[in-house]
Amino acid sequence: AQSAVYPRIELYNSTTQTVPISIGVDSAAKIQQGSYVRETGATTTVLAGNTNTTLFTKNSTSIKAFSMNYTITRETSVRTGTMIVVNDADDSAGDGFSWTDDYVQNSDPDVTLNVTDSGSTITVTYTASNTRGDGKIYYSITHLGV
Repeated sequence: AQSAVYPRIELYNSTTQTVPISIGVDSAAKIQQGSYVRETGATTTVLAGNTNTTLFTKNSTSIKAFSMNYTITRETSVRTGTMIVVNDADDSAGDGFSWTDDYVQNSDPDVTLNVTDSGSTITVTYTASNTRGDGKIYYSITHLGV
């Protein structure tokens, strides 16, 4: 009963706070510091020969832009980088969508990342050559806003 009167965690966007001073954990799915959100890291197996395989989707109505930090390992190849995606969900002309992928690698893991926009859904996919074995991609998403 006391938590309704005296909240243990009161996140920014509350009607009683005017500055982002709170930190909260959402069932181990994300850490939120004011309007900054860091989602828990994920690991996906990169299957050899897979084409346009979905890693994840985001709703661009609630998340207008995000950044993905990632590391791909495949045999002895390692790539680490940051993908930045920006979208305008209300952009009917289709010119409000943009993304970049900046990375370094010791050798090419033969994995291509791609981002597509359809309506209010942004999809991040990978394609892996079939000339090498399976690998892993480790990634975490950050964004501003709830």
